[in-house]
Amino acid sequence: MVINLALQIGEVTETVTVTGETPQLDTTGGKVSSLVSEKQVKELPLNGRNYAALVTTIPGVSPGEGGNFAVRGTGLDSHVDMSVNGNQSNGNLWTVDGVNNMDVGSNATLLVFPSIDSIQEFRVERNSFSAQFGQAQGAVINLITKGGGNQYHGTAFEFLRNDALNSTDFFLNSARQPKQKLRYNNFGFNFNGPILKDRIFFFWSEEWRREGRGTVLSAKVPNPQERVGNFSGALTAGRPRDPFLTGGCDPKGTVNGNFGACFPNDTIPANRLSPAGLAIMKIFPNPNNPGSTNWISSALEPVATRQDSIRGDVIINSKMNLMVRFINETWDRKNASGNFWGDTPFPTLSSDWNQPSKSFAVKLSTTLTSSTVNEFQFSRSGNDIFVATNQAGQALNDEIASKFPTVFPRVKGTGLPTVGWGTDGYPTLWHQAPWDNHQDLWVIKDDLSKVWGSHSFKAGGLFSHNIKNELTTGASGLSTVQSANGRTGNLISELLLKDLPLTQYTELDRQEKVLGRWHDFEFYGTDTWKFSPRLTVTMGMRWSRYSPTYSDNDRVSNYVLSRYDGKNPLSGLVTADKASAAGLPRSLVKPYNAGYQPRVGIAWDLFGDGKTALRLGAGRFMSRSQVIEDLLRMAGNPPWTTTVDTGWQGDTLRLADCPTCRSLDTINPGLKNAVAGVGSNTAFSAVNPDFRPPESWQWNATISREVLKDTVVEASYIGNQGTHIWRRGGSYNDVTPSARLQIAQAVRANAGNVGDLQNANRIYKGLGPVTGSESTGNSTYHAMQIWVNQRFSNRLAFQVAYTWSHAISDVPLQSYTSAVTDPFNYSLDRGDSDLDRRQMFVANGVYVLPSFKDKGAFVNHILGDWQVNAIVSLVGGVPINVTSGANTAGLAGAGSQRPNLVSGVPIYLKTSNPLQYLNPAAFSLPGVGQFGTLGRGAIRGPGLANVDFSVNKNWKVRERFGIQFRAEMFNVFNHVNLTGVDGNLSLQQVASDSNFGKPTNGQFGYLTGNRGPREIQFGLKLSF
Repeated sequence: MVINLALQIGEVTETVTVTGETPQLDTTGGKVSSLVSEKQVKELPLNGRNYAALVTTIPGVSPGEGGNFAVRGTGLDSHVDMSVNGNQSNGNLWTVDGVNNMDVGSNATLLVFPSIDSIQEFRVERNSFSAQFGQAQGAVINLITKGGGNQYHGTAFEFLRNDALNSTDFFLNSARQPKQKLRYNNFGFNFNGPILKDRIFFFWSEEWRREGRGTVLSAKVPNPQERVGNFSGALTAGRPRDPFLTGGCDPKGTVNGNFGACFPNDTIPANRLSPAGLAIMKIFPNPNNPGSTNWISSALEPVATRQDSIRGDVIINSKMNLMVRFINETWDRKNASGNFWGDTPFPTLSSDWNQPSKSFAVKLSTTLTSSTVNEFQFSRSGNDIFVATNQAGQALNDEIASKFPTVFPRVKGTGLPTVGWGTDGYPTLWHQAPWDNHQDLWVIKDDLSKVWGSHSFKAGGLFSHNIKNELTTGASGLSTVQSANGRTGNLISELLLKDLPLTQYTELDRQEKVLGRWHDFEFYGTDTWKFSPRLTVTMGMRWSRYSPTYSDNDRVSNYVLSRYDGKNPLSGLVTADKASAAGLPRSLVKPYNAGYQPRVGIAWDLFGDGKTALRLGAGRFMSRSQVIEDLLRMAGNPPWTTTVDTGWQGDTLRLADCPTCRSLDTINPGLKNAVAGVGSNTAFSAVNPDFRPPESWQWNATISREVLKDTVVEASYIGNQGTHIWRRGGSYNDVTPSARLQIAQAVRANAGNVGDLQNANRIYKGLGPVTGSESTGNSTYHAMQIWVNQRFSNRLAFQVAYTWSHAISDVPLQSYTSAVTDPFNYSLDRGDSDLDRRQMFVANGVYVLPSFKDKGAFVNHILGDWQVNAIVSLVGGVPINVTSGANTAGLAGAGSQRPNLVSGVPIYLKTSNPLQYLNPAAFSLPGVGQFGTLGRGAIRGPGLANVDFSVNKNWKVRERFGIQFRAEMFNVFNHVNLTGVDGNLSLQQVASDSNFGKPTNGQFGYLTGNRGPREIQFGLKLSF
């Protein structure tokens, strides 16, 4: 029985000896898992031929919003953030032939995407799975690659798309802009067969993608005249004034005379223009759209990938099999801007991203006795990420670098500083390049299976040595310019005016690199006991020790609040090289050694006919937290980098009046000595030394019934309790509760001493802000799930997944999100989880139409062997985080404070503008010293309705050769699925302001994105 189990999950001997599929009805354990077969993988219309998209057809899988789940993406576009049964979206383990396939920095992108035609099957273990599987509190998603057999087979294919066949993006159509360009070619081949008959087999696959896709981007931009200092025409912001003159600025707009007069002819004189400012202005394109968002475009972003995959299977003898598999994949994205990991939304200055990835495995399967099998596997997987300035913007970046001096020696390749604009609505300008990252995972594991009477034992262990080297910041984090319009009334003129001191400027001296290292140790044992012919009991235990990540160069430090002496801010800082003196390991976080994970399952064949089963399962499941994020935070603590900071200079007019100031063009000598030392305002990052791996306790009750031949219906109650989920972004040194009312009143009165009051009333006196990271989050999930699965027979295969569920948490469950409303009361954040979708219905099917063989060969060639395939998705919306943008509670900052919900006022709008989704009048400013009444997760975003459809025509040529033509339509009905609600009200909190209590964010409640229009793809496959 153990050997059969190994065959079911695709071991080496499967491609040699197995001729049937595994049983549909599970009568052997309490797990809940779903199998996606080779037929579905090959035939269903997969956008981008991306196997990861099929996971969303499984019950209980809630995909992330917007770019957090990329249906067609590969490489760094492959965001696979999806919550499985209410767990963290990055709490899943994706594997290929049992090899870790994740970039563990985020746990949200994959390393390699095996070609669709090289996939045998993949299985999603989604609740109460065996102790054999670890490193996941969510799901284990294992893909099995194909091996060769005793006959030669092969496939060659090409899929293509062209924008001429597609619909126009909703936003481009609304702005009457041209359709986004698309040129897409996906082509490749595979060839497999014997090297030595009955002994040695191979499977070789090559695949390429060439995609040039216009990415829809939009922003507010200054017009060409404004960019060169001419404000005499139409304006995109306020009319500027000369800060060095006094008097009025009329007639275009009444301006308080104390602020200064207009420039001559509303134009900054040429001799007063900043060369660096003019260079930075070249980043902006010309406006092309009416309204405040006056630029929209679909910049072409080429993506090229190549994948080389080779697998060999060797039957060494009757008792020993060897599998060796290697995948090499390159992913290269040019001109990545705006909606990617970095850079402005403008193609004038963008980055090129390159990720080469590798996955290697060697597995030796040995039959020791007739009842004992051992499997030993060694694997290595990893990637590199390189970010460089796109060639088209290199000259501009170099020009900015030549005109914008830096305090410290310039890091090679950097140019544009990050420019924040304040309130005038222009997008932040920033540029990620240069940046790099390296990951290497070395894993050894062994599994021993033994059948003894009615017992099937399995035991094994795993050891891994892992590397993650990453720069703490890209170029965008080195130099930061914060601008405001207080001196001229116009942000553009503030930067264009030569030698006007920058409002605030900070600069780091270096890109610090973290050399992350960690080890995993895991052991497990499980017993499947056939208690009676109809009852099977599974009991298991897994022990995991996920050693905390340390930096190989020891250039990290952690702030431990218990060590702060009340006087010296540095007293709480513990560096890695002196960790032992503080009772901490080199990682500055204590290891967690109590990783015992019991698993139990019961399967009862109710009537003894193998057609109806009741299964019960429960267990504890743990995953490793993101291995590098907290280490990056600790590398940002003193003393590893040096920072200069001008402080806020929003009222300073002349460089001569501020020895430590700078303009875009000139650095005062004093700034080079204005090193931001450690003082009462210094910010620190603190990772709780008792940080633990996140975990969930899972349970299920499932009843399965084979209702027809090859058709199984499964109904499950599934639940889990998540604990020790990471909570990041909390304010450990916030204002004491007793002082909150005083500070809230000062904020309401717009008092000038608010910052001083906040610092004076922090919990730890004499210490600045401390941002915390801990593992105290909790979640719950309860669901009814229906799974109908018909294996391919009688020309039909289909699956139906329905989920009715409720996920609650007090922390965000989606990757790289953090939100703490009140650092003293985490229960304020308990509400519907950010990936809670109450109802989800997803169905897929493959149907081969009847043949016309009885009508003759010619008629059959035309009318026979047609096939239709579809994926239908009807998915509810996720909660929207609506914030007030006001500090009514009197904390150290507005943070994630929410507004009041106004009773009786409609929350959702139905107007002629489909983008206006939320009603600002439904929310109001909370009272002084109060948090809002709106609960977390109480507002819902729009859902998803999508149908992907394909028609295939198959021809047989001389029996051995086949041709398949495919016409695939993604979003076949061109349904507009809008996403991305702007949830920040930015309520005016100053009582004396005429807009007191009103939203100041004109874009609040508007939908900002969509999931794309209909795209059509044609494909041709040749096989033998």
